[in-house]
Amino acid sequence: MMFAKYLVVDDDVNIHNTSEVLFRLCANTDPQRDLIFTKRPADVLDHATSEVAIGTKLGIDATRKLAGEGIQKIVASVDPNE
Repeated sequence: MMFAKYLVVDDDVNIHNTSEVLFRLCANTDPQRDLIFTKRPADVLDHATSEVAIGTKLGIDATRKLAGEGIQKIVASVDPNE
């Protein structure tokens, strides 16, 4: 699991449909609120890391936001397949 990247979407999103996943990523995320960075083990062959075998992982919350999550605006529900 040390090489895994994480993008979390709602259970009604077809994860095999790239267009739908990208739509949810763009429609449901705010970088300040929905991105999580952690420093973890990385592939030794990854030359982009700042330290050998240590790199940054990114988690993205692309789920619909609940009222308790501080959302002030109402986002219209749109079918990305239309």
